[in-house]
Amino acid sequence: MPSRISGGQYDLLFGRDELLLSALQAGATGAVGTNYNYLTPAFLRILDAFGKGDLETAQLYQRKANAIIDLLFKAPCGFHVATNAAMRMIGFDCGPVRLPLRNPEPVEYAALEQALNAAGLFDICCR
Repeated sequence: MPSRISGGQYDLLFGRDELLLSALQAGATGAVGTNYNYLTPAFLRILDAFGKGDLETAQLYQRKANAIIDLLFKAPCGFHVATNAAMRMIGFDCGPVRLPLRNPEPVEYAALEQALNAAGLFDICCR
């Protein structure tokens, strides 16, 4: 769908992952964001469902993604460390975090993994 904002002259990309569905409804034609890296299947389902006019399914996956994103923002180790760990958990080891950040201790990593499992990350991404 061409962007209504630019009269179809430009593709409008959106960068606030938690509001992707709203942006699509406002005319965005794509997205760029951090959370798409580890929540790819959820966001692809949002895009697919929106394209088919299935707002119920799109809303369901937006809510699931938002719950996981919210959990990572509240992680004691910090959002960037938590997203790096989430990538590792789903099979994409991006290496250690950059200074001055620090990698989570094993007990922190295990607690984050348990919380992400309870929030449904692995059901969305890995099953």
